Amino acid sequence: MKKAIAAACILCLVPVLNGIETKITLYPFLLEGQLEHDLPDPFPELESLKLTTQRNVQEEIVKKAKTLEAQLLKRIFGQDEAVQETTNAILRFAAGVNDPSMPIACLLYCGPSGVGKTELAKQLSIELYGKSSHFFRINMSEYSEPHSISRLIGSPPGYVGYESGGGLSNRLRDNPYSVILLDEIEKAHPKILKLFMHIFDAGYFTSARGEDVDCRRAIFILTSNLASSEIADLHHAGMSNGEILEILKPFLMDALSPEMFNRLDCMVFSPLSDEIFEMLIKKLLNELKMRITQSKGIDIFFGQSIVDYLKGYSLDPKLGARPLKRIIEKELATVIARAILDNQFKKGDAVMCDYQAGNIQMEVILSEEKK
Repeated sequence: MKKAIAAACILCLVPVLNGIETKITLYPFLLEGQLEHDLPDPFPELESLKLTTQRNVQEEIVKKAKTLEAQLLKRIFGQDEAVQETTNAILRFAAGVNDPSMPIACLLYCGPSGVGKTELAKQLSIELYGKSSHFFRINMSEYSEPHSISRLIGSPPGYVGYESGGGLSNRLRDNPYSVILLDEIEKAHPKILKLFMHIFDAGYFTSARGEDVDCRRAIFILTSNLASSEIADLHHAGMSNGEILEILKPFLMDALSPEMFNRLDCMVFSPLSDEIFEMLIKKLLNELKMRITQSKGIDIFFGQSIVDYLKGYSLDPKLGARPLKRIIEKELATVIARAILDNQFKKGDAVMCDYQAGNIQMEVILSEEKK
């Protein structure tokens, strides 16, 4: 019984021991000159479970690859070319024709702010893996100094934070199937860029502990706002995204280096048109409607006047759709929340919401009492 309890305790400590540099050994009776890695794994079932999980994830990616583009187009509006190029990279992995020594995909999204670059990366993670926990965003403006590399790969031995490891190395070790978003990559220090250039080329990097971190199952997406105003002007002049990319190449090569640029699949995101902006407003209004229905049991409808009001209030080519969600929460959701707290509506009511005479008007069109 005592031996069984001791074995169980060791099993529980394995995750801890894997993450901390330690002198404790699971083999207390090594012969002279014999190393631990010469002996069999004391817990082979753990490694087997890990491999089975990874194999299941890969099988799921293969299943979802055929319908991935159609699913993404339901959530990302006005960026059909970028969605198609992103899907093509996943299709190559699913078919097994990509280079197995490199990450699943290394993509560069260029375009103005608020046009869907980050949202496409998030939705890709959700569609492939079923949840957003596989999405990991790194703000590259926080890595403008050479010493900040320790936050990614860990601190050197003897320095504070050595035992905790690096954010990127820990993430990929714990969850190798991840979508890694490197936001505003042009703001990163050249030393950081060299790290990622090595990852994109070799499919791994060495952490501060000397461990090789496998990156071959990750999807790396870089975003850049370089020449965003020029992209908008060229797009309005009637140029295609392919033509715009050719003009952008010198700027991107200068910011990232030609070697880095040549390791990336680059795509241009278009500015949002009035039609696409209206589609985004209706999508967010529908999400608000669903939240109210689920939490309060109130069925709310939004008239076209609300859509027109929000479009005129928040349409800014320089900011794209980024302020839209905040404006809906501030201008519309707050008014609805006050009405609910004032007991103007009851569970089961149907409410019509319009914008009239400079104000948001709400009216109960069908009450639960009259049903």
